[in-house]
Amino acid sequence: MKKKIFERLLEGPVIMDGAMGTYINSKEIPKGECYDYLNITHPDLITSVHREYITAGAEIITTNTFSANQHILKYFGLENHVQEINKQGTRLAKEIPGDHYVAASVGPISRPYEDVDRFERGYMKDIYLEQIGILLDAGADIIKLETFSNLNEILLALEAVFELHPGFPVSCSLTYLANGKTMFGVSPDEATRTLKEAGARMIGANCGIGPQSLSQILTQITSFAEFVLVHPNAGQPVFQYGQYRYPVTAKYFSDYAIQFIKNGVNIIGGCCGTTPEHIKAVYERSNEFKSIKAKRPAAGKKKQDITKRKKVITVEFPNKFEKILKNHFSITVEVDPPKTVDNTKVMGFLKDLKELEVSAINVADVPMGRLRQSSSGLAYIAKRELDLDVILHFTCRDKNLIGIQSDLLTAYSLGINNILALTGDPPSVGDYPFATAVYEVDALGLVGIISHLNEGKDYLGNEITTRTDFNIGVAAGYSIVDDQKALDHLKRKIASGAHFVQTQPIYDIAQAEKLSNKLSTLGLPKILGIIPLVNYQHAEFLKNEVSGITIPDHILKKFEGLDKSASASLSIELAVELIGKFRDYAEGVCIMTPFNRYGLVKNIIKACQV
Repeated sequence: MKKKIFERLLEGPVIMDGAMGTYINSKEIPKGECYDYLNITHPDLITSVHREYITAGAEIITTNTFSANQHILKYFGLENHVQEINKQGTRLAKEIPGDHYVAASVGPISRPYEDVDRFERGYMKDIYLEQIGILLDAGADIIKLETFSNLNEILLALEAVFELHPGFPVSCSLTYLANGKTMFGVSPDEATRTLKEAGARMIGANCGIGPQSLSQILTQITSFAEFVLVHPNAGQPVFQYGQYRYPVTAKYFSDYAIQFIKNGVNIIGGCCGTTPEHIKAVYERSNEFKSIKAKRPAAGKKKQDITKRKKVITVEFPNKFEKILKNHFSITVEVDPPKTVDNTKVMGFLKDLKELEVSAINVADVPMGRLRQSSSGLAYIAKRELDLDVILHFTCRDKNLIGIQSDLLTAYSLGINNILALTGDPPSVGDYPFATAVYEVDALGLVGIISHLNEGKDYLGNEITTRTDFNIGVAAGYSIVDDQKALDHLKRKIASGAHFVQTQPIYDIAQAEKLSNKLSTLGLPKILGIIPLVNYQHAEFLKNEVSGITIPDHILKKFEGLDKSASASLSIELAVELIGKFRDYAEGVCIMTPFNRYGLVKNIIKACQV
């Protein structure tokens, strides 16, 4: 009969298995498959992986249940299979003959690009209670909380375990980056001390980095944890021929395993990229374990701070628009980049806007998902050749987290320091409806990314030696007046670091007043939007077919039966009247150019200046 896990750990180091997900991936499972659901659809595959690790020498094997919670299974339409997947996953690991321990894997509910604080605590707690309760009932020996980045979330999961079964063996491991902290900025010593105070006895690190990098932060864990577990990745992967390939050899991995044990690690296993071969190499050296006298630093002893902050400087560029918005009524104009490589017409328009002394130009980012030049290209030309202040529209549609940050750094280096952070129109509404959208974050997440850059950090919290000084704008619609969810979403964007608000088009004075009053409670400068109405058909379309725009019937009737010239005159008259009223309600107006009617917009601005 096997001993309880804590009794076993007192006898010496224990070998755990290696990766589950990446090893399954090497078995050529179809892309997009829910790996947790393989417990049901491919039980023989999961059983064979467990057998391989046990044969290699693993004394603890991990269930294939990492993401088997209701929140994540919902992405696959499998939220009604939580019990089935977790119960089967535990059974497959337990039914293999032998005295091995079964560690039931529980991963975070939040995705890496999600802010866990956006989830209600009660919602998350219920999800953890459901999954962990099933795993306990199925007979797991250990609950393995792994690959967490948010300390509050792993504490919540730990609380759920102890609520269901006080004192049950739980291993808690967070994922640290090359800078020595989690992507939420949590240091190993802070995490370890906090988890120990919450009752955790097995604490460590897994995933994220390879053996050498993990060894550099290990003392911050061994100083405080009763039992320490370490599961490094097999180095930094490359993607070749449809698969990730990891460079760390079994020999190299086993060398570091011995070093880990010398430094006081009690449980050694592997994470992404490790295989039964890596675990076998460690097991073949297990005869060395008995002769190792582990060296642990005294708890509380001051350790070298590998995350010591470098000096960060702010690179500043003049921002006339930001000053105007704070002190005067601002008139800005939104311009679409051309659909061709010829910038002659749009540049002529921008020169005219320069002479009209507009406060800034907004450069749209592939509006309506239709192919155009990039917004950053035209923004840079306007900045360089005309010295115009630019509000760069920046969307999340076409770029992943790396591309977003790369383009933001590039834009700032070119002197573009005003950003309107937008989610972006989906490709389905444009001329490439079959194109793939990225949307790793939405506008809220984008504001957070830009704010991080302003603090001298990237999205993962890695320090950057130069800090940006972006002036961050966010969009709002009239819906915030009556829709509490819309208002709360805007408040979250402001809390994440927004500096000004720009609205969708407004045509009703009463609506403008209500919207302005609501925005005034948020404390940021506000810019009200307007699209000059070209003719009756244009007004009818906006009123009936564009979400978020309300055009009063009496305005629509004014355009009935008018020819082109009369429509243009009425358009100018109505726009000038609106902008005049906006001066009482807002700090600025954004005139959105309809159908490249440059002359119409110029005439409106001239009339406003009379």
